[in-house]
Amino acid sequence: MGHARYIAKVAMQAHLTPPDGGGRLRRFAWGFGLPFGVVRAAFHDHAVRSHWLRWTAIQLTVLFAAGVRIGLARSDLFERHVHPKFADVAAFVTASYAALTILEWVLIALSRDYHDALSQMAASATGVVAEPLLGPPRIRLDFGWLWVKMKRRIRALWLLATALPIVSLALFVPRIGDEVYLALMTAWTAYWLAVFAIGGSFVAWESAAPGAPWFVRMFQAAGRVPVLGIPFRVYARFLARATRSVTPVCAVFERDPWAAAGLAVARGLVGVPGVYLFFRPAFSVAATHTILGQGMAVTPSIRHEPPQISSAPDRR
Repeated sequence: MGHARYIAKVAMQAHLTPPDGGGRLRRFAWGFGLPFGVVRAAFHDHAVRSHWLRWTAIQLTVLFAAGVRIGLARSDLFERHVHPKFADVAAFVTASYAALTILEWVLIALSRDYHDALSQMAASATGVVAEPLLGPPRIRLDFGWLWVKMKRRIRALWLLATALPIVSLALFVPRIGDEVYLALMTAWTAYWLAVFAIGGSFVAWESAAPGAPWFVRMFQAAGRVPVLGIPFRVYARFLARATRSVTPVCAVFERDPWAAAGLAVARGLVGVPGVYLFFRPAFSVAATHTILGQGMAVTPSIRHEPPQISSAPDRR
C-alpha cells in the first residue's frame, strides 16, 4: 500500500493502530494522518459529533464575521474603486488574515475548557487516556493558562537560541556560510516543532527520561577528547541545564521521531485560522496515540470518563 493511500486509511477509516512495518515513511504517514483519524473516530459517537460541530460552528461564525469586518475596516477595498486593484485586494486579504489569526487565539483562550472537554471525549472514543478536567467547561478567560502559554513561547525562543553559539560558526564558512547557517537553524526549528507536537499530550511530560537529549550526548561525546574537548563539555553542561524542563518530551520524540514529525507537519498544514480551530482538540489525542504506539505503559488510574457538556454555554 502506498504511503498516500495509507494516510487516507488512517484519516478516513480511523485506522489508529500503529503500523507493523513499512519503515520510517510509514511511521511518518501514520503520525500525519492521526489527527484526522481521531476526528473521524470521535464522530462515530453521535454525542461527540454533535458537541464538536455545534461549538465549532459557533466559534467559526464569530471568527469569520469579526475577521471580515476588521479586514474591511482596515482596507478601502469598496471605497476607492469600482473595480479594486490588486493592491487593494491584497491589503484586504492581509488585514483579514491577521485579524482571523488574532481572533482565533482569543476564541481559544475564552473557550479552552470546551476544547479540553472535546479532547477528553475524543480520547475516550478512541480508547486512550485523557488529562482530567479541573471542572465543568465554561466560557472564561483563564489568566493562569495565558501565563503558562506565554512562558512556553518564551521557552521555545530560548530553546531555539541555545543553538546559536555553535550554529553561528557556520557564518564563517566561505561562500556558503549563510546557506549552511540557514539550513542548520531550519533543521533545529523543525526538531523543536516536532518535539512540541508530541508534547501536546500530557503523557509525554509525565514519562521518565532515560538520559540527556541526543544533542547533549553528542557534545558530551566530543568533550571526552583530552584538552580540545573542554569547550564541548562546557557547552554540553549548558545545553543540559537549558533543556532540563523538556528532557522527558525529547526522550519521547527520540523513541519515534518519524511519527512525531508527521504529526508536526499535519499541525502546520491545518494552521490556517478556522481550520485549526476545528482540529485543535484532536492534536493532543493524536499525540497520545503516537506515544502509546511506542509501547509505553501508562498508569490506568489517570483514565477519566468524558465530561458532560451542556448545550448552552456557561458564561459565569
